[in-house]
Amino acid sequence: MRIDKTIKKIILLMVVVLVYSLIVILVMNIYNQNNKDKFELLDFEEYVANLSISGYDFNIAKNADGTIIHDGFFMKINSYGMRDYEYSLEKPENTFRIAILGDSFTFGFGEKMNETYPKLLETSLRNKYSESNIEVLNFGGNGHNTFTEYLILTKKVVLFEPDLIILGYFLNDPDYDYDKNMIYFCLEASKQSDNTAKLKEYNPYKEIIEELNELYRKGLLIKGIGKEDYQENYYFSLYQPTYPGWKCTIEAFNKIGEFSEQKIPVITIILPGEFRNVNRYDKLANIYKLVEKVSKDANLTTLNLYEMSNIDSNTIIDNEVAHYNYNGNKLVTELLMPEIEKHSSFKNFQNNGQK
Repeated sequence: MRIDKTIKKIILLMVVVLVYSLIVILVMNIYNQNNKDKFELLDFEEYVANLSISGYDFNIAKNADGTIIHDGFFMKINSYGMRDYEYSLEKPENTFRIAILGDSFTFGFGEKMNETYPKLLETSLRNKYSESNIEVLNFGGNGHNTFTEYLILTKKVVLFEPDLIILGYFLNDPDYDYDKNMIYFCLEASKQSDNTAKLKEYNPYKEIIEELNELYRKGLLIKGIGKEDYQENYYFSLYQPTYPGWKCTIEAFNKIGEFSEQKIPVITIILPGEFRNVNRYDKLANIYKLVEKVSKDANLTTLNLYEMSNIDSNTIIDNEVAHYNYNGNKLVTELLMPEIEKHSSFKNFQNNGQK
């Protein structure tokens, strides 16, 4: 009986919280509508203006000497805001240059710079093709997602004149909760012919439905807390058809696909997951396949490294930092290198007097 009363109290509390949240959303939307003329237009170009070569790279802040401290790790950041060596903006003659985009797994959180997979790839290529000048530039950053990577690609990476671009994708990339404006620009700005994202029309019912969908998504997480399927619930929640972060990710893939067809070829690599204390989450295989399909539908060459690796997560993840250890970065390098070697851009480079 006492347990039944406790359950009833918990349900009542959840209902009260839900009703309160909906009231707050409604009041705030009414306020925003009544004060609409006080808001400035949100200009898409202004939003990305800081993505030049000035060194600003979202949440990578550098000191004058280029050394930053992030969660206890000392990391060297070059003058362009990249965790990498100094490279000239202009590509040297007779050089094959690869640019790699991605999140903290590409950035190499918790690992030495020369043990990240971009640097291991550079070393491997240089060792095998010792008479060729090959550069691999790391544009990865903590907290980046597919849309921010698209912005960095078009505003920053292109200035370095790469011959080939690698897009590193991790399963949590659609998790855009921390940046609502990013979702808004991704979903709305491309629809504006003048690239100006205007304030959305007030629609309290639509806002409430969106909030309910978000509560449902978070409810999947709450359901799994403390259980073995917590990580499973988390990742599945990011790929709900109504979740804005996933919609934004799809749009970003399409934009990157257009860029790849018109300018510089892009290869998507879907990175094996981080599942602490779990050997392998085969239940998530369908999500990997879904991402693979979306990337291929955007006409991007796509490597599903999860399917290609067939390796236990515990062997490639450092559980203390929840990112790749040396073995993880080495695995990505070994899987990626053959794809680069057979790519037409690299073959053309080799055939034009390079060995």
